[in-house]
Amino acid sequence: MKTACEACGLLLETDCDSEGFTLVCPRCSHVINGRSSMLYSLVFSLSAVILMLPAMLYPFLKIRINDYVLTATLFESVAALNSEGYVPAGMAVFLTAFLIPLLYLFLVSYVSFEAVSGRKLPFSGSLAHFIHSLHRWHMVDVFLVGILVSVVKLVDMADVYFGVGFYLLSAVCFFLIASELYFDSRAFWRCHDRH
Repeated sequence: MKTACEACGLLLETDCDSEGFTLVCPRCSHVINGRSSMLYSLVFSLSAVILMLPAMLYPFLKIRINDYVLTATLFESVAALNSEGYVPAGMAVFLTAFLIPLLYLFLVSYVSFEAVSGRKLPFSGSLAHFIHSLHRWHMVDVFLVGILVSVVKLVDMADVYFGVGFYLLSAVCFFLIASELYFDSRAFWRCHDRH
């Protein structure tokens, strides 16, 4: 099988069945990973899936005004937006900060598992296409930046502390971005087409 260098486009010969292959482009010295990159993608996406629910259930902010303490989780934030009449905004936050990222991570795990294990899984080709349409819609990182902006705006009015959820959400963002960086759809398709 042939693969193209991501940096310069040179076609290189590769074997899908070799375990964890790495090629170095002779033209530009760019390193091309095969199954090993998909293994990293699998590990990072599964790590993010495991941390996603606790990140959304634990408070990401604690706000203390005099003796009154407020906490905020993602689900409480969505409920507050809905109760204030901002239902479309609440649904957008729920979809882009929780549901779509979770679906994206499950699909990346599923497709990466096929490439790593070498066994063809049902619907994996269709799901690999669907991953690309979800790519632009997971916005956990935007939600995290929104939390940081809230802290900057509230710090003069109240005592603001980061909760456990903030650190878990930061880890989810790190693992999600890492799984995206290591996800190589070309490695998946090379292995998928061989079955």
